Amino acid sequence: MSPTTLRSWDQRYGIGPVARQEGRHRRWTASDIAVLEEMCRLTASGVPPAEAARAARADGPTGPSAERTSPLPAAEHDRLSPGDVRRAARGLARAAVRLDSAALERLLGSAIAEHGLVTAWEDVLVPTLHAVGRRWETSGDRYVEVEHLLSWHIATALRRAPRPP
Repeated sequence: MSPTTLRSWDQRYGIGPVARQEGRHRRWTASDIAVLEEMCRLTASGVPPAEAARAARADGPTGPSAERTSPLPAAEHDRLSPGDVRRAARGLARAAVRLDSAALERLLGSAIAEHGLVTAWEDVLVPTLHAVGRRWETSGDRYVEVEHLLSWHIATALRRAPRPP
């Protein structure tokens, strides 16, 4: 994670080392790191940062159940609701901005496995690619690595998707 994100999360949400020493260095304990990892996992799955911070601090290293924070709830039909689409796309985009390959792979795999290739592509992957592409286009090439990482992981997930009989 970038130092800027760590400082921001510490100032905004209290996600940081509990014990402080004099000087400019922060000393992270295993418990502090577990809360930070839970915060990362939750934001990668589409939970807004303020809500993720509350849950990460409350649940600590054990974290909430995967069912409670799943980015894509079980679909009752082929199309996802707009809220589910936004949450899933937000989770993918946040993982891409953090350059978190493991989270991207996990989120893409679960979206395809849970909703099928066509629904995941139309409802989640394409809108996320468009959003990241617009951000890159308007940022003066600052997010080109984010767009490249996301598109590479999507292409990999598509290649790995099971083929219909």
